[in-house]
Amino acid sequence: MVDTTSNADSGVNSLCAALDNLKGKGKTKKAKAKGNTQLNQNRRDIDEDLIMKNDEDSFTVNGRVDARCNISTEVQPINRYQIALQKLNDIQGPKSNSNSTDAIWYHKVAQLMHESTVRECQPHAAESLCSMLYSCLPISTKDGVPIQAIIETWGSHLMQLCQKQKWEAARRMVQRKILPFCKRYQLHYYHCHFLLQLIMIQLDSSPDDPVCALPAILQCICLSEEQSIDPLHATAMSLLARMHFEMDNIKQARSVMKAAMPVLIQHGHVFFQGEAWLTLSKCSLGELKDLESESGKDEIKTNTRIGISTIELSKNKIRRSFLLKRCAKDLKHAADTFEMIRDVRRLREVYYLQAQVYHLIPGHVSDRNNAARQYQEMNNAIVSSVCPAWNDILQNIV
Repeated sequence: MVDTTSNADSGVNSLCAALDNLKGKGKTKKAKAKGNTQLNQNRRDIDEDLIMKNDEDSFTVNGRVDARCNISTEVQPINRYQIALQKLNDIQGPKSNSNSTDAIWYHKVAQLMHESTVRECQPHAAESLCSMLYSCLPISTKDGVPIQAIIETWGSHLMQLCQKQKWEAARRMVQRKILPFCKRYQLHYYHCHFLLQLIMIQLDSSPDDPVCALPAILQCICLSEEQSIDPLHATAMSLLARMHFEMDNIKQARSVMKAAMPVLIQHGHVFFQGEAWLTLSKCSLGELKDLESESGKDEIKTNTRIGISTIELSKNKIRRSFLLKRCAKDLKHAADTFEMIRDVRRLREVYYLQAQVYHLIPGHVSDRNNAARQYQEMNNAIVSSVCPAWNDILQNIV
């Protein structure tokens, strides 16, 4: 995989030209005719793909769309943390006369900044903000505000442990400290939320044993269904689909994910939306791997029935092209979603898979090079973030 400057420049120029055409700049009748011809060709290609997938559904960030409408407007992802901080500043700055209100405001700001720095792999800034969260907890007990602030501070600390991949400490903190606290005060939403965090910890820390996450998944599904918390129920279902995928139950994983996607895309957390798109892309890669293994077995067989063998090979070729295109589309959704929260670790994985997939699709050399360059940028950000610190100021808080 070679990342050349000329190929990258050509990819950027072609992208700019495409965006100009979408905005209506410099359109002529000839360009419109060419665009209509290309559109008709795209529709014919989509019709051929629909023969292979029949009832496959396509989703966007705005909900479900028809599979034939494969034309979308490119929108630059916006950092959601910057939007949240701006709205928080517009709603109320530290100008009130109440010390308690100011403490709550500072705590919310520090919490958002901490989550952003964790996702952007800035460990030293995250440690400072996490210690600030513990130091600026509201003192007043009016309306149960300290309970919410305490549990959100623990959640930020949990993110810190997961960033450092201290899985055992993170698991112990959830099971022995946070979940009993939620059960004691009947904080059902936070109970489901931290069950989801426990599921992520178990799936990330034990990729060879995904079944270990099943009890937490079932508990989260039951509790969220009992309390009618639909977004967290859909999120738990998406993690169940990921567990099925890691157990090589690809068809089951895709069917469960398709059932959870509409609610998850409309109401779920941005991170779990990106996880869902990433899982769907991996399902397509798993199907592609199975298809290639079957094609290899067919080539070994004797060619006594040449006509039928030729038809089967042609179907496999069409199916392979469809799987690659679908995987590239899901990875694009995943990249756009993770860019909204600038999750560097997930973006590195997505861009790596994008480079590999575009390498297998003819005519996507510039896309491959762009993905490879972005992967290298994410990898450099992670490598530069692991420089040693003098001490771990949060080591004795768990």
